[in-house]
Amino acid sequence: MAGFDGYFTFHPDNLEVVRAMNGAARRRARSMNIRWRSRATWDGEGYTAVDGWTYGLDIFLERLRRDLPTIAEATPGRHSPAYRRKLGNGYADILTKHRCTWYERYSRDENWFVPKLRALKASSVWPVHSLWPASDDQELGNRLIVAQTVMAAWCVEEVAPEVVIEELHTAAELMLKRITGMPDRTKFPDLIREARRMKALRTDPLIFNYKEAKTALTPQQLLKSLLRERNSTKHGGSSQAAKWLDNHFWATAGVLEAMSASV
Repeated sequence: MAGFDGYFTFHPDNLEVVRAMNGAARRRARSMNIRWRSRATWDGEGYTAVDGWTYGLDIFLERLRRDLPTIAEATPGRHSPAYRRKLGNGYADILTKHRCTWYERYSRDENWFVPKLRALKASSVWPVHSLWPASDDQELGNRLIVAQTVMAAWCVEEVAPEVVIEELHTAAELMLKRITGMPDRTKFPDLIREARRMKALRTDPLIFNYKEAKTALTPQQLLKSLLRERNSTKHGGSSQAAKWLDNHFWATAGVLEAMSASV
């Protein structure tokens, strides 16, 4: 289990918008088995507390990042719809920064920093799965942001499974090439084999990423399975992408996170 909480302030004119966003967050939290508590007072003081399983919190934040701007925009208020939409971004931003303890850098002694809700063009993003290269490979890092975005979209059911399969394969291929140092035209099975030879991949089944331990695959087996599903989906018109992801998404995400720490 994990959780976070935090205070914030807002202009009293935005009280009804803040309360509408709190209500929307509470309803979404309930459906996702997340505990949400919040309050917003007439004089502009707000508080939120969120508890749940670690990945669940991150998926919940991604859901709010996508939904709160629309909720705020649709709530009657003293400002324009465009302003209220940006206010939704601002609230998602506050929640995200409380999640990653970003505000602690501004706290001094016992005087905790309290952010103010502002209208923002976009919220900060806390990825569900972190694919950050351990090196300073900016080109790879920027490309993996795409993979993180697609993976997060799958967690909130907003992207086609075929797109996710392709993106997982691309991310794995890019990182395997960096890890092995093999030429760009090297085939995917050869990249897997070389990474295994270099002991860059674990050899034991990923039992904690599967519902049943007996069905767990090793990273090498999983990457080979991903390749087969990708080829079948892309070239054979397979309709098994969603089923494959239901079985292997979390294990694949874990392997990609581990690989990103090696490049």
